[in-house]
Amino acid sequence: MSDQLAPQYEAFIQEALAAGRYPSREKLVEAALDSLRERESVPLVPEEHMALVEEGIREADAGLLVEADVEEAVRRMYARIAARKGA
Repeated sequence: MSDQLAPQYEAFIQEALAAGRYPSREKLVEAALDSLRERESVPLVPEEHMALVEEGIREADAGLLVEADVEEAVRRMYARIAARKGA
């Protein structure tokens, strides 16, 4: 197995080592692998939400989607929060 990395990754490693965030290249790689293992062990969608996700997919496949203005919905949400704080 080769340990040749792309220049941007090599630069990142050198910066991290120079800043003292890791005592050695090996410890940095171990930390990166631990992080990757943890990230991959956590499902993107928690099991308790999968039924809702699957229902949404079925509805989308059936053409039951509606257009939504996300920015407007967020503005309304913040306005409700501000109104509660002011009440």
